[in-house]
Amino acid sequence: MTQSLRQQIEMLQLSTLELVEAINVELESNPVLEIDDASDTADAVPTSDSLSVGLERELSHDSSPDDYPAASDYDDTPSFDGDEDRKRQFIENAVAKAESLYEHIMEQVRLLSISEESLRLVEKVVSSLNDNGLFVADVELFTQENNVTEEQLSDAIAIVQSCDPIGCGSSDVKEVLYVQARNMYPDDTILHAIIGEHFEHLYGLFYEKIARALSITTEEVQDKSRLIQTLNPYPGREYAGNATRYIIPDVEVRLEDGVPVIMFNDEYTPRLRINTMYERMLAKKDIDKKLKEYIKDKVGSARQLMRNIQGRRDTIEKVVKAVMQHQGAFLEKGPGHLKPLTYAQIAEIAQCHESTVSRVSSNKSIRCQWGTFELRYFFASKIRSSSEGHSSDEALSLIRDVVSRENPESPLSDDEIAEYLHEAGVSVARRTIAKYRDILSIPASSKRKRLNLLKAEGGEL
Repeated sequence: MTQSLRQQIEMLQLSTLELVEAINVELESNPVLEIDDASDTADAVPTSDSLSVGLERELSHDSSPDDYPAASDYDDTPSFDGDEDRKRQFIENAVAKAESLYEHIMEQVRLLSISEESLRLVEKVVSSLNDNGLFVADVELFTQENNVTEEQLSDAIAIVQSCDPIGCGSSDVKEVLYVQARNMYPDDTILHAIIGEHFEHLYGLFYEKIARALSITTEEVQDKSRLIQTLNPYPGREYAGNATRYIIPDVEVRLEDGVPVIMFNDEYTPRLRINTMYERMLAKKDIDKKLKEYIKDKVGSARQLMRNIQGRRDTIEKVVKAVMQHQGAFLEKGPGHLKPLTYAQIAEIAQCHESTVSRVSSNKSIRCQWGTFELRYFFASKIRSSSEGHSSDEALSLIRDVVSRENPESPLSDDEIAEYLHEAGVSVARRTIAKYRDILSIPASSKRKRLNLLKAEGGEL
């Protein structure tokens, strides 16, 4: 695979922000590349500094950059301020990478008085945390691979759990909440007991059972429940890569006379050009051979980058146009009206490979009158039990609608919801209803009933 093809494939998967970061890297490393500012009437002239920085990296050690002609020797007096200012402003405005969970915890751990062996083990534990901050690795396999005992692993996890955010390193939500409760409310033994010994009953809202077991009132259990709700069951999310993510829509879509109109969001992506001064330098007959090869390589790299940026844009446009033509009902009526759609269908319409559609759909977002959505959202799966070609999006919308209108004192069972969908023309099995409820974070009917009763009695949980 050529370097150009590799770059082309990688660019297809980039979001707008990631593309800006990639351009930023090229602007820093390639002196012939510059931001195309329409207000400039003259090409910027490169200085000897901009060439020597690159030459120091590229030329052999037996030659000094001072042995080669400065750019100012080839033309008029240097006047590079305009382009340098634009480069600097663009680079300074690039989105800074947020501190990761790993960095945040390890910064605290390195301040502790622990042995090098313990530090290495703690670092391996922190490296194994998922985005929620949980340690879900197989304990037996982890101890074998790292040649440590379960007791040593337990000690390392305890160190991680004591760091901010409290509770990271726990194996599940129950342990996270228990660690946080012990840390934040060390004297509240009732709270510790509810989480440690009656968590399943708490999750099921069986407050009466908890009250009887601990010889307290249901009102006291409700008070502790409210306290638990102030804790953070997923402490790592704040530092996860997708926890705080600025979304810049790649494309805006409008429906005009029933036809989707595609508009690219180019506000954040700088237009690039090659400084023509370098091209004129290449035409000089007396230019040093190594200097000429260096400039030629950088010009080629810049042209390749600009071609691939345009290629990315063209491919995204083809794919988005095909998707939006298929999902016209969504553009007109909004969520709940997606039709079943696969990558293979779009690949055939857009005349590209299925893997290309997959790459384009990765990290891209579309803005329309109904909001901003990831491009993947529009690839709705078909309900297997439906012969009419209904999508999961339609089923989810119907479930959300019927549950919102049910009698609070007598919530609908999954069978009753399935019957409602069947009458609406969407046939879904009961087990599929349960799966869709989980996706929508809708509890089972028995739990919804208890929630409604608690709300009616106390106004809040």
